[in-house]
Amino acid sequence: MSRFIRALPLLVVCAAAPMHGQSQQGGPAAPSSKAAPARAPLTEADYDRIETLGASALSNDGRWVAYDVRRGSGGGELHYRALASDADKTVRNGTGATFTANNRFLIYTVTPDTSGGGRGGRGGGRGGGRGGATGNESGAGPNRNKVGIVDLRTGQTTTRDDVESFVANKTGSHVALRGYAAAGRRGADLVIRDLEQGTDVTFGNVAEYAWNDDGSTLAMTIDVDGKTGNGIQTLNVATGTLRALDASDMDYSSLVWRSHSDDLVALRAQLDSAFVDTAYAVLVWRGASTARPVKQTYDATTDATLGAALRVASYRRPQWSEDGSIVYVGVTPREPRRAADRRGGPQPARVQVWHWKDLRQFHQQQVQARQDRERTQLAALHVGSQKLVRLTTDADETIVLSGNRLAALALDEDPYAREIISGRQYRDVYRVDVTTGRRDKVVTKLGTNPSMSPTGRFVIYAQGGHWWAQDTKQGTKTNLTGKIKSTFVDMEDDHPVHERRGYGVAGWTTGEKSVLLYDRFDVWQVDADGSNAVRLTRGKEDSTVYRYVSLDDDAPVVGGGRGGGGGGFGGGGGAATIDPDKPVTLSATGEFSKKSGYARLTLGQPAQRLLFVDKGISRLDKAKDAEVYAYVAQTYEESPNLFVGGTGLGDAKQISRTNEFLKDYTWGKQSLMNYTNKRGDKLQMMLTYPADYQPGKQYPMVVYYYEKLSQGFHQFVVPTTRATYNTSVFSQHGYFVLRPDILFQARNPGYSGLDCVTAAVKAALATGMIDPKRVGNMGHSWGGYQSAFYAVHNPGLFAATIAGAPLTNLISMYGYTSGNTGSPETGHFETGQERMQVSLWEDPQSYIRNSTVFAVDSLRTPLLLEEGDIDGNVNHFQSEELYNFGRRLGKNVVYLVYEDENHGVARPESQMDYHTRQLEWFGHYLKGETAADWITSGETYAQRQKILRDATAPAANAGGVTPVQAGAPGGGRGGRPPR
Repeated sequence: MSRFIRALPLLVVCAAAPMHGQSQQGGPAAPSSKAAPARAPLTEADYDRIETLGASALSNDGRWVAYDVRRGSGGGELHYRALASDADKTVRNGTGATFTANNRFLIYTVTPDTSGGGRGGRGGGRGGGRGGATGNESGAGPNRNKVGIVDLRTGQTTTRDDVESFVANKTGSHVALRGYAAAGRRGADLVIRDLEQGTDVTFGNVAEYAWNDDGSTLAMTIDVDGKTGNGIQTLNVATGTLRALDASDMDYSSLVWRSHSDDLVALRAQLDSAFVDTAYAVLVWRGASTARPVKQTYDATTDATLGAALRVASYRRPQWSEDGSIVYVGVTPREPRRAADRRGGPQPARVQVWHWKDLRQFHQQQVQARQDRERTQLAALHVGSQKLVRLTTDADETIVLSGNRLAALALDEDPYAREIISGRQYRDVYRVDVTTGRRDKVVTKLGTNPSMSPTGRFVIYAQGGHWWAQDTKQGTKTNLTGKIKSTFVDMEDDHPVHERRGYGVAGWTTGEKSVLLYDRFDVWQVDADGSNAVRLTRGKEDSTVYRYVSLDDDAPVVGGGRGGGGGGFGGGGGAATIDPDKPVTLSATGEFSKKSGYARLTLGQPAQRLLFVDKGISRLDKAKDAEVYAYVAQTYEESPNLFVGGTGLGDAKQISRTNEFLKDYTWGKQSLMNYTNKRGDKLQMMLTYPADYQPGKQYPMVVYYYEKLSQGFHQFVVPTTRATYNTSVFSQHGYFVLRPDILFQARNPGYSGLDCVTAAVKAALATGMIDPKRVGNMGHSWGGYQSAFYAVHNPGLFAATIAGAPLTNLISMYGYTSGNTGSPETGHFETGQERMQVSLWEDPQSYIRNSTVFAVDSLRTPLLLEEGDIDGNVNHFQSEELYNFGRRLGKNVVYLVYEDENHGVARPESQMDYHTRQLEWFGHYLKGETAADWITSGETYAQRQKILRDATAPAANAGGVTPVQAGAPGGGRGGRPPR
């Protein structure tokens, strides 16, 4: 198959060619003229019946499968069956299925019935784990989870009430079931159930628990009211032997077993009245599950090299090196207890000092104060010698550990603080010796994140358009891709970034002889010295993207993190070890065809596609001990369902059957089309049909956009009254929905986006199915920016516009500070989503030209604005400026302000209100429906207050939905995620 774009005829500007369409029968995109059976669109009441496929699980022997189904109305059920049978067994409100390792039992959580009020959390999990206190009140209650245990051999089910969490051991012989802690307490009852015998042993006041890898021993921290009797105990479930590893009146936490060993580490509190904080001793046991465990204690208060000003903190859980020689912990400065302040003096002012030399401005420090308090400096505690080596003295510095956790990298961004403010992140990378703390620089001013080979011998990174490998053993540096005639960094990204990011690293072959790298489509194998480059797949030929998929539950997790936190911050992957003698699994995705599936690759042989179909295929899973695989398939017209089959995947059988009732209702089909903008860029767009489409009629259309959306072509969109801008909702209400991909230009996001949308709309209109006088546009956040801009700058194309949380004034927004993160907008604007490339004062005309507010006098389109009054992503004053300017000019602008809502409406009443108003707005302007009063006359403060008062009356509020309050402006912007 030739590359898709080459196979198309040459397109002229604004012309479009349908690629293919979806139907439940797999028919072509063109609608049939044959009369269909009389069916009706869904009503909003029907939305609550829509089912969503949840998590799934296979038993290790591949004989059993389980999966969750949830509904819009709340609740759902857990399904499970033997694969030899076609009959499901169901558990109402069941979730979180776990098959025991011996394939004999199924364990799951039963959440409270959501129709009765509150909802419990999800409990449980497989393998080793820990418990945690929640502070819930003791005693049974309606918001407590239950746990069900099914004997798969007999079908007998045992149910236990009031179980917050459970963890089965890795042999499947026992399960630990933890109850709910009383308010203010850490400890709760823990029941250890012998699954085969059906007997229980109960321990009280258990705060944390964790199984060792072979499943023979459970470690527990005991937390007693009054602290007398606190300690760490182990239970050998085979012999019933209970041992106390440590006891004191201190708190214990952070139980961590070393993988595939009997080594255990934990933290024990150390109180000192001279400090307001708590220090921790590190307790390490060798042979913790044996009759004679060997304990070592590291007490930082007696370590002269650490000093009295530092402590081991509990914010970072200990982490073992693979060989057990090192335990990594977090250290942080101590906070001395101050003497009581004298009284009678003047109160200090509540003033903020924002200084130009601040690397993180004051508000960012304020927002991140808790994270700052909990940041730690990563240190390596060498077991045996009890030597503690600090790998950093800066809690803000990122430390990345290798897969075996015997090597470390430090990423120092301090020299580039000013560049980071402008959105250009650089760092110097150092190799850190975990035995001495010595640093050797690997690379200077790296614009992407590095990673390491599993042992840490090789440091790999993308720079200057190529992948480089630094051999820390030989001291050599190699350009891995310099001689390969392909591109390994993302040149398709339209952000004006300072360094193109690499497509990624799949992993290293055993022995670290070679590394597997990605280009745009393919997987390449390159020796660590840069020689013997081999393209392992043939994706470029038909624009199929191949990527490595790990099906190993025991794959290593890269450690480290910023401030000594969780694993892999700033890492980049690449720690996987790939056995070249065994086949590996690859995902396969058609870049332009949108087909997807999986392939199998044996190094040195051509990749074999196992499944590659015109659907969205995802979530591949494998039974641990059998060649049985599960995956999920969906299209826009077919809701996600679970399939299970053998090695080839082609024989997979459909297991779940979600939303069977939809066959009795109309559902819109969807076509993938190509279009070309004025600049000659070839792009794609999705056109979703009205659910009740009839050939020969013309329909209204709404256009929704963000950036590139077509990769979601096969996504089944669940209609709901609580998800605004919902494609399926508008389809069900008789609209075409157009979702074009947008390609932006640096310093010109507004007009370059308008070029794309205009071309896409004209291409859709050329089909003759859409009434050109009844086209509306809508978007939120960055899409809201586009909506407002397009409404002002292209009068006549759209009959009505909805702009949620839009940026409207790039000059004022450039100077704002994020309400949630506290970060300045400057970097986000120059190299992020706004793509302005340069600062305001370097090119002020570009900022003005691409701002909606400077051309409000051109607005001819009815415009609905929406904001939350505490929006932490786009400052609400952006909408307020546009509203006030439009109102001053007599423009048709209506502004919805949702009280106590952030960047997206989150409260059910706000979601349903905004959903309704979107339909009313377009219903009036695109369908000619009678306008709601708020559209023609607005709504006064007094009217809204009366609605709220009436709703609080017992009779009026029987339905349980609270009307939304339009609020006063407040708040700011938050979050670094895309708008």
